[in-house]
Amino acid sequence: MAPNVADSVPESIKIIVHRPLTPLTAYDLLAADEVFLSSTAGGVMPVVEIEGRRIGDGKVGVVTRDLHERYWKMREQGRHGTAVFATEPMR
Repeated sequence: MAPNVADSVPESIKIIVHRPLTPLTAYDLLAADEVFLSSTAGGVMPVVEIEGRRIGDGKVGVVTRDLHERYWKMREQGRHGTAVFATEPMR
């Protein structure tokens, strides 16, 4: 199993995340105030619409925006990253 990315986030920016025992349903996502996706490469990516239906007010939410900004600030400071250098030019 992949490590939990949330476990590597400093305490100063952690938020409480509810992890249901059952998978999320489409209704859960559509009824949410905010929805976002995250990855190590892309950071925090807001979801404001699913299949033409707005999530919340259809705008990036406060929590999502805050997490996005904090993630990229940490990355710019060089935290939680490994520099990758190509040994040969890409062809």
